[in-house]
Amino acid sequence: MTRDANRAYLEVGDVRHEGWLSVSVQRSIEQAAAQFQVSLTETWPGQANPIKVHPGDPCRVLIGDDLIVTGYADAVQLAHSGSDHTVSISGRSKTEDVVDCSCEASKSKPAQWKGRTVLQIAQAVCKPYGVEVVCDVPDLPSIKSYVAKVGDRAFDAIEQVCREQRLLVTDTREGKLLLTRVGSQTGPAFIHPGNILSSSLRADVSRRFSKYVVKGQAQGDDDNFGEGVAGVEDSVEDLQDLARYRLLVIKGEKAMGKAQAGARANWEAVTRAGRSAAVEITVAGWRDEHGRVYDVNRLCKVQDPVIGVDATLLSVSVRFLLDDRQGQVTQIELAPAGAYEPELPKKQKVTGGIHLYQVHAGVH
Repeated sequence: MTRDANRAYLEVGDVRHEGWLSVSVQRSIEQAAAQFQVSLTETWPGQANPIKVHPGDPCRVLIGDDLIVTGYADAVQLAHSGSDHTVSISGRSKTEDVVDCSCEASKSKPAQWKGRTVLQIAQAVCKPYGVEVVCDVPDLPSIKSYVAKVGDRAFDAIEQVCREQRLLVTDTREGKLLLTRVGSQTGPAFIHPGNILSSSLRADVSRRFSKYVVKGQAQGDDDNFGEGVAGVEDSVEDLQDLARYRLLVIKGEKAMGKAQAGARANWEAVTRAGRSAAVEITVAGWRDEHGRVYDVNRLCKVQDPVIGVDATLLSVSVRFLLDDRQGQVTQIELAPAGAYEPELPKKQKVTGGIHLYQVHAGVH
């Protein structure tokens, strides 16, 4: 059966459900599990729930023939008022089990790995939950030793080791956990006047600090011991847009040397600075001018003189919406790509009013 390219479908087994009056589907490079919610209000004589979807059912969400989410229906809500019946279904990617559940670890059987890459550790953590892990970053270094703490969520254990190597943890449309970095693919341009229906610029420095200090403890051996490994420390200053002293001290997640402490401080400064500025735009429909469904991790040109933006930004999240107020639209959040880069740029600036960051590295 042919699918309408501009229609949302929920497939459960061999059954395709469509005709939704309300749709919300969101993907983000900052989330490890995409999420969706669909609802329908109809008159169904003699039937309480003709859609027959149950919580926990495996399902897929598609826009036309394009797969968007592979996961599970988390919740099904039925309601009625007079002769009208409403059914709402919400769910998330298959990776939700990694996000929600604990890492299998105990005092008698610790989750410990030696000489493994981040990918290998993530695959071991996800294996009990049947979630496949993929990585598009080559030549990952081995980690000397890593131990997950008892009580850690599976995602927490993965995110910790990924943060140290400046990797993003998200999911694929097929429900796999994806370890990645900022993509190089170009996305559509967003222009006002043009295809931008509405836009907003958010600048928030509440989570930024003027100085980041990472303190760690290197792993000792026969050649390195005592004070040489007891007080590893490095720092980075972020002086852009901050007129007062704000200190953040970070305890290293694992044993690290001075170079690793410096890299960790750099990553913290860059990500916090870059994510303090974000643009959200709304465009009509769910596809760009070439018929492609809007996607995350794309470098997009944004020109909107009303909010003072003229820059190439990274699509961080996309949310496909359908309701009786706006019709069919896509909300796209964009941010400086440098906020998600693995290395610290010496200086980066966007013209047109978005102040990104100017972070100065050094030991103090």
